[in-house]
Amino acid sequence: MSGLIANSMAQALRGGMMIIGVLIAVACLLQWIGQKIRSRGGDFTSAVGLRFTNAYWYFVAPGVVCHETGHAVGALMTGNKVIEFVPFSLDSSEHPELIGWVRHTVGHGVWGKISQLIIASGPIWFGSIVILLLTRLLIGREICVSYEDFFTCGEMPDVLSYFMACLRGAFSLCCEVVVGALFSGWKTIVWMYLVFCVASEIGMSGIDLKNAKAGLLLILGIVLVLVALPFVGKWVEEGTTRLLPKLFLVHVLMMFAAFINMGFLILGKIIVRIL
Repeated sequence: MSGLIANSMAQALRGGMMIIGVLIAVACLLQWIGQKIRSRGGDFTSAVGLRFTNAYWYFVAPGVVCHETGHAVGALMTGNKVIEFVPFSLDSSEHPELIGWVRHTVGHGVWGKISQLIIASGPIWFGSIVILLLTRLLIGREICVSYEDFFTCGEMPDVLSYFMACLRGAFSLCCEVVVGALFSGWKTIVWMYLVFCVASEIGMSGIDLKNAKAGLLLILGIVLVLVALPFVGKWVEEGTTRLLPKLFLVHVLMMFAAFINMGFLILGKIIVRIL
């Protein structure tokens, strides 16, 4: 019996690491890069640095709007009321450290904790949906790597192999964008820009993580109880096998956005030091 429980937990953990673990890891990296660029301290205190910072945020404004919209949609979905919705602002005296924000009512009890988690994680699930819709509407698949390029459909890869496949896919996409951007149709160019913006802002901010903490701990507790049941791990593995081919594109695009954002960060530091 203990062997069945251990196997169930291992299956659930592997599925969770690939579906959620990669998403959270890259989202945290993107958040860190964004915070470095957003910061009004460090290398960006000069006039040139501030102009570069503002130019960057205007460039990725569609992603910021999508991020805040995810919070607002999450609030409405959970029955909370949106009090204030500011999708993008660089001139706020009230919240100078924020690029956009949503104020909403908060529930109490168990449902209040879960709703806070849904609202705080809104940019992740809402941004993923937006990326998939943009890809379908703007025919982005023409230049995209696919899950089948690395794994057989229905195959359950190990976590390291999946992560490395995402990295290779993101690098391949970077090369394809550089080589083929000038020869692509307008839909592909628009798709590249929009998915880059959305993927750049798909992560959770420090405030989001703080708000999600109680709900996340509650959900993790429920999951730990459920995976002790022998059949739950198998369900998670089967669900992961179905979801991975669809989420692979989101994971690759998030890593692609991380590569480009790191380039922006390095470029900003070079510009500030030269000028």
